[in-house]
Amino acid sequence: MCLNMNYSWVNSEVHFDHVGMAYLALFQVATWKGWISIMNDAIDSTKLEHQPMREVNIKMYMYFVFFIIFGSFFTLNLFIGVIIDNFNEQKKKAGGSLEMFMTDDQKKYYNAMKKMGGKKPLKAIPRPQVGREVGRDLRG
Repeated sequence: MCLNMNYSWVNSEVHFDHVGMAYLALFQVATWKGWISIMNDAIDSTKLEHQPMREVNIKMYMYFVFFIIFGSFFTLNLFIGVIIDNFNEQKKKAGGSLEMFMTDDQKKYYNAMKKMGGKKPLKAIPRPQVGREVGRDLRG
């Protein structure tokens, strides 16, 4: 129809005509940015240099559903991996402890509790002898 009317067909901004644009399109789909319009363009696509027809490529729905599921997991895994790597790097710089998240007062308290937790009394404290007399008075 376009050829009969002397019209020319223009691709959308994001298309799959060459590898670079296809990679950009799939990256946008994986990050969920404008993926619906990209999916609709792919579903409506026909032969090369022909105008699109509505929902002529229904099988493309399955491709996009699978790609969104796996692509989203990949990008999520990538971002979480970067965050965990940075956390581990900061933890190594801090000497392997979680003190990097503590205020100065919390660090002092934590260190004092660490010192006191490992200590045992030097000698046992003797029981007071007064207790027996008080116990007799209460019973009797």
